[in-house]
Amino acid sequence: LQQLEPKAQTNEKVWMDAYEVKSYFNIHRSTLYRWKREKILCPAKVGRKDMYLRSEVEKVIKESRLQSFFNF
Repeated sequence: LQQLEPKAQTNEKVWMDAYEVKSYFNIHRSTLYRWKREKILCPAKVGRKDMYLRSEVEKVIKESRLQSFFNF
């Protein structure tokens, strides 16, 4: 497995498959698939794999956590 450490350059696009997204961000697969179904995240298809931009996943997770914080 490759290391999923953040890159030094922030403008570089980092693509992750579903397994990497689930592992790196510690989210359940049902959460990832729900976000895909609800078009919160729109992965790119590479062959049969869904590939996600790490920056987009980070943005969704940040918004999700902020929303849950204010809806306590």
